[in-house]
Amino acid sequence: MSELQEKYPNNRLRRTRQSQWIRNLVSENSLSTNDLIWPIFICEGSNVKDEIESMPGVYRYSVDRLNEVVDQALLNKISLIALFPYTPKDKKDLELAIKLDVDWIALSFIQTTKDLLTAKKLIPSKFKVMVKVEKPSAMDEIESITENSDGIMVARGDLGVETNPEDVPIHQRTMVAACRKFGKPCIVATQMLESMIDSPTPTRAEASDVATAIFQGVDAVMLSAESAAGNYPKEAVEMMDKIIKRVECDPKYLSNIQNYNLDHIKTSTEAIATAALEVAGIAECQCIATFSGTGRSILRVARMRPDVTLIGLTTNKKVARQNVLTWGTFMDVVDKISSSTEMVDRACRVAKSRKILKNGDKIIITAGVPFGKVGTTNTLRIAKIIADSKLT
Repeated sequence: MSELQEKYPNNRLRRTRQSQWIRNLVSENSLSTNDLIWPIFICEGSNVKDEIESMPGVYRYSVDRLNEVVDQALLNKISLIALFPYTPKDKKDLELAIKLDVDWIALSFIQTTKDLLTAKKLIPSKFKVMVKVEKPSAMDEIESITENSDGIMVARGDLGVETNPEDVPIHQRTMVAACRKFGKPCIVATQMLESMIDSPTPTRAEASDVATAIFQGVDAVMLSAESAAGNYPKEAVEMMDKIIKRVECDPKYLSNIQNYNLDHIKTSTEAIATAALEVAGIAECQCIATFSGTGRSILRVARMRPDVTLIGLTTNKKVARQNVLTWGTFMDVVDKISSSTEMVDRACRVAKSRKILKNGDKIIITAGVPFGKVGTTNTLRIAKIIADSKLT
């Protein structure tokens, strides 16, 4: 047994995915036998990256020895990790995504905050970055990763391969809580209605799985093979929608997701968001409308999970599309505003057109003055819809 194996005896073997990933890494990037890769024999999730260069068990191998290296690692139940997380193919895919002007870019197999920040340097700031948490080592830095990302996907399929099944629900709850803390969208994905790939109805356990995620207060639940390759994609979507609506009608739903001790950051945006919720209850307002150029103000309100309808208003179509993921929020694109009168008029007209409000209902509107300047949310106003021709 090597020194590394003696020091980290509890590592776990993941045979198929681990070896196949390394082999795909070589074939997809057309590495030749003259190219070198540098696997590290360490326990998955161990914090030993600073030690690796000086420890026995760290070797540099040529590609023509790849199969031998992988098989030996598997035989000895040693984790094999490549030192280059971003391949030439990854960079080409990223360049294409940027060229196509997508709204979100998802990063797989992020293990540390450093991995995330390295990747973000390659991505223009107008794109939102979703981190797919698939490695148990990422859980050691989940708060930092969440804070530095734009959203988290609980990728339970690969995470379940890399960790024990009984740990996955704990990891899910931890990630949901981190997203609530930092006001970032959280998506729960993988095997939610898995049996509906071949069956028109789900198991009761699957229905409970979806419901549990909703009760935890996630922003979105996601279908994978059920809708991408299954025999009943329409029924799967309809069933998930039914489960979501049923949970949201439960009397204990809102009290459950509002039962979080959320820390507040000391900014005017946070103060206005918090005040909007308090005023909505006291003044019996049915809706909160938030003007935002970046979407951040909208997220600060939504993370508190208010029991009134939320409307996000922005002049930026990309921001509107990106924030469709935000919990309980209707996004709308509006023209630029230059006065308080225009602010009230636009918000009320959107609420009316979406049939969220009717005559006599009240709405809270938040925005930043001067209008159009990013990061200046400092205004809260209560308005009442009097008639179709008069919104005040």
